[in-house]
Amino acid sequence: MLPPRPLPPFEGWPIQIADQEASLFGWFVAPNIFLFQYHEPTYGLITAQRVVHYVDSAMAANREQILGAGGMVAIHDARLISKVAADGQRYLNAAWNKLKPAELSAGYVIVADKMPGIALAALNFVNIVAAFATGKTMKLLRHYAVPFATHAVAPPSAAALFPGLTGTRG
Repeated sequence: MLPPRPLPPFEGWPIQIADQEASLFGWFVAPNIFLFQYHEPTYGLITAQRVVHYVDSAMAANREQILGAGGMVAIHDARLISKVAADGQRYLNAAWNKLKPAELSAGYVIVADKMPGIALAALNFVNIVAAFATGKTMKLLRHYAVPFATHAVAPPSAAALFPGLTGTRG
């Protein structure tokens, strides 16, 4: 169930995506930063399909801008995830295999201090697939400090929409 507002550090950000079915919030910060925060304990097929759809939509709408900035920076807040379902993992792996090296600049997954080992193992497997496809890894971290400082992440403007989508607001 998606709460009315995202968890920190996004609680004051304007909502660009509030997807009840996939139980996630999402943002795009120009020129190339994608952020998703998940609110279900299981990362399953619907969540994977929606994230891939949102990323594909933004890439189609802003491809030159994103690639011109060095490729996408993906930041995933997975602190509430305790399980990655096999169907979600397969779908995500297939999507990663389609990525070209220039399409990804950096990736980060923010995990909980006490994330179950099986969920960490699944995320690490997705990381291996990403590394084979793009030559880059998704860094598993416990806090936002590194990606936010490295990429100067700041909230999008209240008027900003997620690229490629129309009318997607919380």
